[in-house]
Amino acid sequence: MKRFFLFTAILLSLSSFAQTKMERAEQALDQKDYAAVIQYTTDHLKDAPKDAKALATRAYAFIAQNDDLAALADINAAIKYWDKKCSIPLGNLYCIRGLIHENLGEAKSALNDYNTAVKKDKKNAFCYECRAKFYYKIEAYDKAEADYRKAYELDETDTESAIEIARCLLQQNKLEEAATTLDKIIRYEPMNAEAKRLRAIMYLYNDENKPFVDLYVSYLSLVDNGDLDMLLYVASKEYAYVLKAINEKLKAANSDNTRFYWLGVRVRVYQVKEQYTDALADLRAMKAMLSDTVTNTFVTYQTAECHFALYEYTEAAKMYTKLIELSSTSAYDSSLRYRRGMCFANLGRHQEAISDYSSIIENDIDAAPSAYYGRGLVKEALKDFEGALEDYNKGLLLEDNNTYLLMMRGRLLLLQKQDTIRANMDFNKILETDTTLENSCRSYALMYMGRYDEAIEWNKMILESDPSAYNYYDAACLYSRMNKKQEAIKYFKECLELGYRNFGHIEEDSDLDAIRDMQEFKDLMAKYRKEKIRNLFDKLPTE
Repeated sequence: MKRFFLFTAILLSLSSFAQTKMERAEQALDQKDYAAVIQYTTDHLKDAPKDAKALATRAYAFIAQNDDLAALADINAAIKYWDKKCSIPLGNLYCIRGLIHENLGEAKSALNDYNTAVKKDKKNAFCYECRAKFYYKIEAYDKAEADYRKAYELDETDTESAIEIARCLLQQNKLEEAATTLDKIIRYEPMNAEAKRLRAIMYLYNDENKPFVDLYVSYLSLVDNGDLDMLLYVASKEYAYVLKAINEKLKAANSDNTRFYWLGVRVRVYQVKEQYTDALADLRAMKAMLSDTVTNTFVTYQTAECHFALYEYTEAAKMYTKLIELSSTSAYDSSLRYRRGMCFANLGRHQEAISDYSSIIENDIDAAPSAYYGRGLVKEALKDFEGALEDYNKGLLLEDNNTYLLMMRGRLLLLQKQDTIRANMDFNKILETDTTLENSCRSYALMYMGRYDEAIEWNKMILESDPSAYNYYDAACLYSRMNKKQEAIKYFKECLELGYRNFGHIEEDSDLDAIRDMQEFKDLMAKYRKEKIRNLFDKLPTE
């Protein structure tokens, strides 16, 4: 859509008509009041029906309102009535029509228009850029590169075309040439954010993590709300180096806004390494920089997530409640309600959890399967197994391959209904679809089917891939279900040593019933409960 905004600039930069209606139309265009543009140009066209500029201006407004057929009629008329007196180049009109054809899915007609634009206006860089964007879109990267080079040749101040040349070279795997092009741009324009971003990504592709960090952090300094995902990915491998780079930015921060931003980045980096206490300290510092009347959604949400990760569900629920009160979109609200529902469930506030899950089911069909899963778990905790089974069934009607719902339904069918046939149907379906280690239910399906050796082997692969506290807790539950008590205790100890502290869930989790009365289990629970209480006292403010 960049071409769309270029059209606005072109239209507004041209000399205005003497007619009052067209002057008003151009003023409305500047204010993006497209309905007013259409009204004023329509009034003007009653007196001057062959005014090509007025027709093109109205066509642009129709494009902005997604009325491509009306726009096409206007631009056809503009091309028909165009003459050399018109302040809009003829090539630009063909480019506008090309964009309309693209919007209508008419690629061949679009290319014909772009070709005509270039043919009729050989020295118009804009026409080459439009065709280049089209070629890039259809993955004709060599042709796109050629057109961008022509545009750059016609206007060497057009850094955007130079960057697009590099992007085309990357798509053609001409890495050295792309790097040279980007390095040249950065050398002459050190504030060019997009050139730095692309060059940083090239370092990342070559596993040159430290040069990537240096350049990507520099890129983030130049933009608002830059994408942190790649930096966080590298932070998982180069944590100390990334943290050092951010700390340097914090030391050099010369304004509260800059310091606030880099504190937020550091929060996200701390979270990568599960340093939630450090993240909370930064979030408190960020909150102190805000007015008491301001609720910053980033600070509040990340605070909630950190408390949640630390199993501090009361604090997390309060934060999610604040965000729900601020939220204006149902999709975002569903996500927050689900997280709050999980907090309530883990706190034993079952009816409040059910209320949140029920609200999601009623208001967001896309999120309903997960909500049925959550509500079913709460009903199981309340020993309402029939209600839980009903929820799992309803969830599977909406998403029949949801492995979590299949697991919980199969489990209930086996343990509560003794319906081995239908339970195994669910477990077999899990085995067909659940073939990756992340968030896998496969080991449990194998275990419930009596295939213990396969369950153990899959679980070992999960722990090797991700030796997290949650996965060790999962392993403890698995071995407890298989009545392998010593192994279950070993993994239970490991999960606690790694920081698992969801004691409310542990108390309700029937998967651990086989080891619950063992002295080792009781000792571990007592030890780590005391530690959690001590940590809570340590967090109390001092006078």
